[in-house]
Amino acid sequence: TMSSNGGGFFDRLANLWNGFWSLWIGGHEQKRPEAVYESAIQGRIRKHAQLKKAVANIIYLRNKLDKELTTKQAELKQITTQLPYAIDEGDDEVALHLIEAKDRLNSDIETLRAELDKTAAEAEEAKRSLISFQGEIDKLRKEKEHVLAQKENAEARIQIQETLDGLSTDELMQQIMSAPV
Repeated sequence: TMSSNGGGFFDRLANLWNGFWSLWIGGHEQKRPEAVYESAIQGRIRKHAQLKKAVANIIYLRNKLDKELTTKQAELKQITTQLPYAIDEGDDEVALHLIEAKDRLNSDIETLRAELDKTAAEAEEAKRSLISFQGEIDKLRKEKEHVLAQKENAEARIQIQETLDGLSTDELMQQIMSAPV
């Protein structure tokens, strides 16, 4: 289960990953940006898949708790209906048993409701984390495209400069004059 104090499990996981990512990308980005971005994207996709499994577990737990709560509430309703008859009939043993069962069910229902509230909060946090991780994946893909486009532009400029360096001034002037306007 997740801690309810000072941010949850998913927030801590995201912060840890962001810290690792910023340290790791710093020195590697200049060398092989495509591989670095692809590795980061794949890492995010793996974490996203893990989060989806966690969300599935939370949903399973929520449904299980909801079913238990419904069952306990039905039992409580039945006991609450039977109790007056036992008291009217003067059957103290049955009445005492029903009162004990009613108290136990009330306690169980209160516990289940608290667990359901906690699970609902965990589900919301997991949902936000899933959305955040998907956003990070999309952001990394866009950054990758941008960085690769910048790299291609820089390489094209270098090629142009190398070509210009190889031309004489006369050849350069002739090319400029013959260029379509």
